[in-house]
Amino acid sequence: MSDLGGARVLEVHSGHVPPAGGFLFDLSLDATTLPALARTTLTIGDQSFVGTVTSAAFDDNPKGGARPRVLFEGGAGWGISLPRLGQYGGGPLRLSVVLRDLAGLVGEPYDAPADVLLPESWGWPAGVKGWTVLADLQDRGAIPTWRVDPTTGRTRFDAWPLTGPADATGRVMRRNLSMGRRTVGLDSRVAAWLPGGTVEGVTIRRLRLRQTGSMLEVEVWER
Repeated sequence: MSDLGGARVLEVHSGHVPPAGGFLFDLSLDATTLPALARTTLTIGDQSFVGTVTSAAFDDNPKGGARPRVLFEGGAGWGISLPRLGQYGGGPLRLSVVLRDLAGLVGEPYDAPADVLLPESWGWPAGVKGWTVLADLQDRGAIPTWRVDPTTGRTRFDAWPLTGPADATGRVMRRNLSMGRRTVGLDSRVAAWLPGGTVEGVTIRRLRLRQTGSMLEVEVWER
């Protein structure tokens, strides 16, 4: 049902796709060697996620037969501490220039948003995280939001597209409507449950995914 760069996934302990920012998966693999800490593709059902293996180690299995336990992230580079300060001044400053420099430092591909002017004197200190700079740009109104497109792994600066009802591709098993949460059993169709889909007429804002053997379920949240 799932694989990471060609290695079968034994279990998705947790997978989180938020309304903004990058996604994160905690996986166990059916393999005898550790995957490279590199960019690759995770496939779960009908949905692919392009991201980076950021951590891999053999699990602590007292019964033997240890398997690789892996963290897989979309937009992982935005969590890097920036190696140098960014300092701009002396004339009009465009968002396109800042994003070009910033993405180059963190190694993340992106789709450029509409260009806007920033304050002529602006920058960031060395050592801050890339996503801290994105948050500052968002606070200034230069970008409305940011997210990582799962299919391409590229950072985008727009909201998740509205994709319509997901109800026919899963079965709601439990509801906690005071929390805005529904737990849904799936077959192999995951794509419809990403943020921007709807269930019972409510828009999905984020999801958490678990898979053990042939069991695949998601928790979807409306807020």
